[in-house]
Amino acid sequence: MEWSPAIFTGYNTLAFDEPLLRQAFYQTLQPIYLTNTNGNQRADVLRLAQATAALAPNAITVPINHNERPTLRLDMLAPANGFAHENAHDALADVEATIYMARLIRDRAPAVWDSLMPLVDKSVVQARVLSGRPLCLVQYHMGRPTVLRCVRYLDSQRVNVIEGPRVVPVTEGQIDDGADTA
Repeated sequence: MEWSPAIFTGYNTLAFDEPLLRQAFYQTLQPIYLTNTNGNQRADVLRLAQATAALAPNAITVPINHNERPTLRLDMLAPANGFAHENAHDALADVEATIYMARLIRDRAPAVWDSLMPLVDKSVVQARVLSGRPLCLVQYHMGRPTVLRCVRYLDSQRVNVIEGPRVVPVTEGQIDDGADTA
């Protein structure tokens, strides 16, 4: 395709939009793995927001939802950070909010941005893992940051978990990770 390679970007796109896109591509006889083959790559601004909230918490404002928990849902996160998002869940409004949040993270948390954006390239991920340099992992499950630690790949049999002063729980309470699209 003449516009390829490209980076496909969205908010919660890896968990929500990607399966829908693949089904649509299949139904229209397009290559179903279009977003991550032939030089194309994927990025998810929700993952950037999660990492930013954990690693650079003063860079973005994380709002509190109706359950009194921090939330990274785009319809609440974007307005809390200065974006007028009256038409949440409208496709164009959500694209504009996603772009706004991506730029905000890039500008306010450049270390997070510079660390994560190269990881849209699988070869960069593989090279970084195999380099033996420490990697910081931030993982969310059911709205909770379940892992925040640094690890170093030693070889195919061993991974070194590095404990240190910057390896701390993200929060005591549950965080709405924004993955709920309802």
